[in-house]
Amino acid sequence: MKKLILLISVTLLLISCNKSIYYEYLSNGKYATFEIQNNNIAVYRSNSNNYIYTRSTTILNKVDSTISFSLPYSMYYFEKDQEKFNLCGFKHKTNEDKYMLITYLKSNEDSIISISKADRNRFLKNGSCFVENNVNWFPPYFTRVKKIDYKKFNLPQIEDKYLKDPIKAPKTYE
Repeated sequence: MKKLILLISVTLLLISCNKSIYYEYLSNGKYATFEIQNNNIAVYRSNSNNYIYTRSTTILNKVDSTISFSLPYSMYYFEKDQEKFNLCGFKHKTNEDKYMLITYLKSNEDSIISISKADRNRFLKNGSCFVENNVNWFPPYFTRVKKIDYKKFNLPQIEDKYLKDPIKAPKTYE
């Protein structure tokens, strides 16, 4: 009986630790998703000029209901005329770039709103991979969803599992 209780406890712990929260933005042909994994990893996906995927640190502040994420270390991107992912490593211009954040405010249980357009623009201008690959926008808000619909990225040549995690996908630099 003790083994059964221990097994159930461990299973519940693993399930609760592996929970993701999903948000999406869809407007005027632009689609982006924001995923919070295990309360500490932010995954951003977008189809601005090309498909991009970044992972960075996230900071959840329950006191003032904000969600912030830092400038990533690398970005996977897929241009529409290519068949494999590319990788771009961010170069920090200054030491402060390492601590640059975009912050969203939880407006209710179903949406988050960007606190500052100037912060989003500064984030884009100081992110070397964003500049090199013409990534010129971050969504002003996101709406919470149950799961990400990878078909909205409109990239039928790429399997959904690679859109979810390009680390496992074939790369142009291999």
